[in-house]
Amino acid sequence: MQDSLWQAVLGEIELSVSRASFITWFKNTHLIRSKDNILVVGGERNGVQTTTTEYAPVNTDGSIGLWKNATPFPIFRTVSYLTTVNGYVFSIGGEISSITQGAVYSAKIQ
Repeated sequence: MQDSLWQAVLGEIELSVSRASFITWFKNTHLIRSKDNILVVGGERNGVQTTTTEYAPVNTDGSIGLWKNATPFPIFRTVSYLTTVNGYVFSIGGEISSITQGAVYSAKIQ
């Protein structure tokens, strides 16, 4: 549900920013919410795939706090399932160059 909502938001963002900005900052990113944080996982930066995971606290007034880097994933995958448990974000399955993957990776977010 969260990822399909994020994909819809990405579609709107793509229509409202330059193509270069979209590719630089938003292409192939995933968004997920944990108990106290919002996370952006993966994506591309200037056409290069990234394994970064960034997170920021969601404040009680709904605003977003300062972004921090979490432990990066060891490899870039698209179409993976993401979930958070006990201060970690897990990337489950996905694809690398259109080849289905089954590995599970985790990144510490707190």
